[in-house]
Amino acid sequence: MIDRFSQPLKSVLVAVTSLLRWSGVPVRKQFVVAAWIHKCWVILWRTPTRRLRTLPDVLVIGVSKAGTSTIAAYLAQHPDFHPPLYKEPHYFDLHPQENVEWYRAQFPLRMHRWLAKKAFKRPFVSGDFTPSYYLLPHAPERTRRELGSPKIILSLRNPIDRAYSHYKDSRSIGYEIMDRFQDALKAEPTRLRGELEKMEKDPNYCSKALLSFGYKTRGIYIRYIQHWRRWYPDSDMLILNFDEWIKQPDDAYAKICDFLGIRRWALGRYAAYNVNEHAFPEIPSDVRRELAAFFEPHNQALYEYLKTDFCWQ
Repeated sequence: MIDRFSQPLKSVLVAVTSLLRWSGVPVRKQFVVAAWIHKCWVILWRTPTRRLRTLPDVLVIGVSKAGTSTIAAYLAQHPDFHPPLYKEPHYFDLHPQENVEWYRAQFPLRMHRWLAKKAFKRPFVSGDFTPSYYLLPHAPERTRRELGSPKIILSLRNPIDRAYSHYKDSRSIGYEIMDRFQDALKAEPTRLRGELEKMEKDPNYCSKALLSFGYKTRGIYIRYIQHWRRWYPDSDMLILNFDEWIKQPDDAYAKICDFLGIRRWALGRYAAYNVNEHAFPEIPSDVRRELAAFFEPHNQALYEYLKTDFCWQ
């Protein structure tokens, strides 16, 4: 009864995307092929067994380009953690037409949980690592309603560095067409005009423009954290500082394990995952100064709200 099908799927995805990459197929088309394979796998195996499956115990809701892929990779190596079929199910943002039974199909079988807890007396934790959830106005209420009381993990990063990493990622994938970061920043207000208001009004609307081009907007953390805190108490939320935990990943990993109630597990090697390897110049000093001035009041509000100074420069 233990679900043995996730690992073969990952192997197939890795093999196919590697072949496509070797053949010179653009990254965006690689994503399309991988998504199609994933969809077929869900239809053939996961959908028929969805009612027999569990829901996630933890949501890693963000932020993008702040180590969520690394957290997912670290937890995937823990014997008490059981990954979803796909790292980012995107249930609460990109699949408004689906219901919670579709979401269940992404996670392990309940029998697996029962065996771990009853037969082997071990903790059993599964999770969803979709870093755009923290942006969604209706997500906190909906996650409470549909999932009960999942744990929430949010990894923050200096918003200037996060914005530039976001730009590099969008540029590498092909979403961003502007050659200069400063030009993309200037275009952001026009690109995102009215998008936040649409998301507020329509629970099923997720702004793809915000996901792709919200370089500054997605770095105003205080706006989103306050909203999540209305639905989740401090005890259910773990907020990490990416700029600190990359220096001491073993300490951060231990903190995550304690928060999830699983055994501390030393990995030995703490590699970074999903690092953009394309060559880009450093942020121009004048652009960095402008961004520092823009984020300074928002960062100060965040420090006061969390009673923690992240010392972002």
